[in-house]
Amino acid sequence: MAVTDCDLYLDWHTGSDGNLITDAIAAGSCRPTSPVDVPDAYPGSTLTAMKIESDSASPISGLVKCDGVTYDIGDTTQGAIYSHASNYEDMVTADFTTAPNVMSMGFLFKTGLHEEWEWHALSGMVGSGEWALLAPRFFESALHLYLHTSLGYSGSAIIIENNTWYWATIQYNRTAGYGYLAVYLASTMEQVGSTVSLAFGGSPSAVSYWTVGQHASQGNTEASSTWYGPVIFDWTDGTFPLLPGTEEQPQDWVEILVRAVDGTCYDPTANPLRGMPVVVKPKGHVWGSGEGPPEYMIVKVTSVTPDFMDPYARPRIEEKVSNLFPRSEKYTLTDARVAIRAFSKPFAENDRPIKLRLLRRREFRLAESLLNMTADIGGTITVTPDRFQQSLIRTAIR
Repeated sequence: MAVTDCDLYLDWHTGSDGNLITDAIAAGSCRPTSPVDVPDAYPGSTLTAMKIESDSASPISGLVKCDGVTYDIGDTTQGAIYSHASNYEDMVTADFTTAPNVMSMGFLFKTGLHEEWEWHALSGMVGSGEWALLAPRFFESALHLYLHTSLGYSGSAIIIENNTWYWATIQYNRTAGYGYLAVYLASTMEQVGSTVSLAFGGSPSAVSYWTVGQHASQGNTEASSTWYGPVIFDWTDGTFPLLPGTEEQPQDWVEILVRAVDGTCYDPTANPLRGMPVVVKPKGHVWGSGEGPPEYMIVKVTSVTPDFMDPYARPRIEEKVSNLFPRSEKYTLTDARVAIRAFSKPFAENDRPIKLRLLRRREFRLAESLLNMTADIGGTITVTPDRFQQSLIRTAIR
């Protein structure tokens, strides 16, 4: 499977372990960092039962591409956790400015829900009077996952184990008039059971908003929690099932060493500043122990060769030959044999022209937005050629 394209990637990179999720944490935890429809906390600006949790870091790897940048969900260092001990409706959500007719979402989760016959309504997508939500219910010594719409619950369920990581993917399909749910065991990404579906009631609207967390408590509480890892959303194509990609890098790509801080060497050609590409290497290059944070970062550019990218890292050195010759003063004031007007007249000592070598630092540097994003995800980022070139800034001549 190729890298999975998505419209929004929620990786919980803002806040720290144990922080209650706020509007700022919700908004700061997504890629791209400035989406059109900004996520927030609901129902309050600070949630009551949903926190950032380091134990929710992704247990698997998988490639997703958002806004031209490729991310490995295995690089996440934290996720979220919801406590079912109290009767709270707590979620991270975003309202749509332009409502999609078909939308999918996929996310890592595990849960400890175990009380008999109690319904819960967790993450999903909601329209006006319609929804497609993940609905767990524990009975007969097993946890059953149903799809929940306005017509009730799907006729069949997907049976999973408690406290085990799974990848759930849900689709809200207004065109078909159905919701769909599929679940995969995270450790193998093999599907568990079969895909379940349930019709919508009446004439469903387009998707109004999405939710991650406890959408509705339904009055049930118990001493357990649900953990959430990375979440991806696709409303452009509504791909279902929406799964992280497993393909390695494209056949051709390059790795570029970029300065993360200003260099200190006097020689301009050896002194790149923050954001300036230093050297281009082919795929799979083994970087030295010092070629990483905090001094450097690695930017991988897909589908290109080193020869194509090398000019962006090469210092610009220009040479000019002057038409003037070296001159010095011929006379002194004690030389009375020369007229006063000639006292300061220079003369050419030789006929060798001066060779002026004008040095310029590297011509390009990368925008701060890309540098900050790279730092956020550990110092290495993968981008498309278009995204790389859009981030280039031509430096002034020095």
